[in-house]
Amino acid sequence: MTLLNRPNNGHVPSMVVLWRTARVFGQLPRARLEALCRPRVKADDSRIPATFATWRALGMIEGDDERVLLAPPFDTIDENDTEALRTAVLDLLMRPENSPALLDTDASEGNSRASDFVRVATWALAQDPYQLASWNQGRALEQASAQGIDLFRGDGRWPSFEEWAYFVGLGVMTRFGLVMSPARAIREALSGEKPRVALSAGNMVPLTIFLEDLANAIPVLDGGPYRVRLDSVLRAKNHAFEAHQVSPTLALALLQLDHEGEIELRDRPGDVATSLSLLGRGRTVVATASHVRRSTPRLSRRIDRHAEGART
Repeated sequence: MTLLNRPNNGHVPSMVVLWRTARVFGQLPRARLEALCRPRVKADDSRIPATFATWRALGMIEGDDERVLLAPPFDTIDENDTEALRTAVLDLLMRPENSPALLDTDASEGNSRASDFVRVATWALAQDPYQLASWNQGRALEQASAQGIDLFRGDGRWPSFEEWAYFVGLGVMTRFGLVMSPARAIREALSGEKPRVALSAGNMVPLTIFLEDLANAIPVLDGGPYRVRLDSVLRAKNHAFEAHQVSPTLALALLQLDHEGEIELRDRPGDVATSLSLLGRGRTVVATASHVRRSTPRLSRRIDRHAEGART
């Protein structure tokens, strides 16, 4: 199995249908679940069985073929809450056991699990997002090879990656193409009753500490375990970033979240040790910041003001 093999087991809609059907009907035999998910016009479609095998191996599905059930947290997500599903899928793909062949494209598909997606995502997040948006598969493979990375094998993997990257919140689709910006993934890591990344709304914290916590939660970002392994290869080709630099993709996400009011970035004069350079197009410095804190999104503030006005 390989997540980016779109014609077989890398189909986003098939995964969503499989999850939602299992969520609605509960415990079922595998044959019954696949029959419910299989399109009627293509009764012999092999995508559903292949998708089932993929997501069982990744850890979404538990049990034997006679008793199939969803694993936590997929078993408690409301069947209509696709946004929560997107977040849970990203967390699942980021698990270390699902990337056993991060830098090994020669590993058999049966053993790679989500390694191909994680490899491409880690590499793409180390690129200039404004240039990457216009690249096709050939251009992406050419650039990765020049940087010492064997990205993937097989046709059609790049469009599949774009589909998955958008679904899990590591990029956004625009009229120019996929722009790698993990703003949604970061927003979700900061949200919920038990956020995976704690960020105080009161005191400012050094941006370096916040980014370390973020890298532990989303290991394909700057400083994350997957990114560190990839950077060891990129550094040999002079493509890695310096310690005081925030990559253009992460910088884009942070600046977006700052603009939305999700976080507040601040550059304190004199804090040279913690001040980081946020890079933009062509690795130019577009901003500097040394500290960050949680803020209130602008939309929430507008809703609160309207509610207060109504009460008045």
